[in-house]
Amino acid sequence: DWNLVNPAARTLYWVNGSGNWNHSGHWSLSSDGASGECPPTPSDDVFFDASSGLGAGDKVNLNQNWAFCKKMDWTGASGILDNGIVPASWENATQTLQIFGSLKFTNNMVNDFDGLVMLRAKQAASITSAGNHFKGNLHFWEPAGDWTLNDDLNVDITIQHGYGKLHSNNKKLTMRLGWYATTQDASAELFLGNSTMTILSNHPNVMQGYGYFFYQTSKFHSETSNIVFENYFFGLLNAYVSPVEFYNVTFKANSSNLYGGIIKNKLIFEKTGNTLYGGDIYEAEFHDDFTFGDSRPYHKMKFYPGKRYTFAAGSTQTIVPFNLSLIHISEPTRLRRISYAVFC
Repeated sequence: DWNLVNPAARTLYWVNGSGNWNHSGHWSLSSDGASGECPPTPSDDVFFDASSGLGAGDKVNLNQNWAFCKKMDWTGASGILDNGIVPASWENATQTLQIFGSLKFTNNMVNDFDGLVMLRAKQAASITSAGNHFKGNLHFWEPAGDWTLNDDLNVDITIQHGYGKLHSNNKKLTMRLGWYATTQDASAELFLGNSTMTILSNHPNVMQGYGYFFYQTSKFHSETSNIVFENYFFGLLNAYVSPVEFYNVTFKANSSNLYGGIIKNKLIFEKTGNTLYGGDIYEAEFHDDFTFGDSRPYHKMKFYPGKRYTFAAGSTQTIVPFNLSLIHISEPTRLRRISYAVFC
């Protein structure tokens, strides 16, 4: 007859300098106190401070596949949060750090952990990066979560927003590979304010940058935000599952794609690209050759001289509010030459 009881929540302090996360010789119930505590559980707040014994090059090694804590705070500490196990590959990191509360890095420490960080707070929580990058993937992964950014967020692979509310707090969000929101869970809700979300599209192992925005209706709040796909590999914004409304979207690389999506303010393709799956667009600029693979209403359109514009069979491009059918195509057609055109 087994009776398993969760241990009482603790406040733990890292002590005795460099070492492994799972070693009791580095966990104490007080700052600079006696060691000997078991490693943190999901209920335990952990602190790294001036008495942790960590110099600039000293490491806290996450030498296990799964590590946990509630709140993590590095105020007053130096040192490096690092892997204790070599990742199997860039996309299949061996280790996962699960944080069930707020996270606070500082500019005196370095985050070199390139495993998966899963944020699983069941209450309001904040994220402070202090200029540190998340070297692996970052997941927001708790239906009751409600996270707010205290500063700019930089992630070297992807952000996956599966569950819970995320408030950008008007801070910048930057990813090398992309944004991934595909669970379609009702709890996943994003508030972007006037943030700029930049997808660098320059991960060396994946030749694209992507944004999958499969949010339920009224769960994506673009407000006056900008989403930018940088000029490296092609960009893909995929929002065809539900009528997600964006404010400004800019594609800077060749062969970029817009699948679905409603643009409330301005869409810019600086180089070649195409559209599919429809959706209202207020204003659009097409600076280079372009393929219209769907039918959409536009309020304003801007074309550039010397470019080739191709319209798919059966597509109709409509200028609103005049209900002017600007272009209706019954078979694949190319505008081979255009001097200059603005429709508004």
